[in-house]
Amino acid sequence: MSAALENTLGTIAIAQSIAINLEAIYRDRPRNKTALGFSARLKAACDDAFELFKGQLKPRAITRIGRRLERLEAVVGWGEDTDIAVYTSTALGLLEDLRGHLPPARQIVIDRVIAAVWAIHRHYDRRDNKPEAYERAARALEVWGAAR
Repeated sequence: MSAALENTLGTIAIAQSIAINLEAIYRDRPRNKTALGFSARLKAACDDAFELFKGQLKPRAITRIGRRLERLEAVVGWGEDTDIAVYTSTALGLLEDLRGHLPPARQIVIDRVIAAVWAIHRHYDRRDNKPEAYERAARALEVWGAAR
């Protein structure tokens, strides 16, 4: 598997992890319809994106992607108490970079993932005033790029 394909699948996996974590956090809370709707929309978009690369994912690549994600978590310090703006800002940075390297047919699918992440970001960061979250996201982007 090429490094570019591994990076693509890892980036989609980061977006998908936002959906999974959002659902896990809000599943049992009252008034959770909005969060669960965001999660479902992002999961569906990520599933469609993974479908583009069906059959290309090998077990060794899954292991390498998993290790990259673990390094990212360890360096950036993601956890349950982390502001969701860190996750969405990181995912948006990676997805926008990825989009520029894909052919138009695949860009359309990635655009759906980007739109779903933007919806979550705008909902949880309405005032666009979380500089510490943006700094952590910038650090995450550096770590992800260095792990290539």
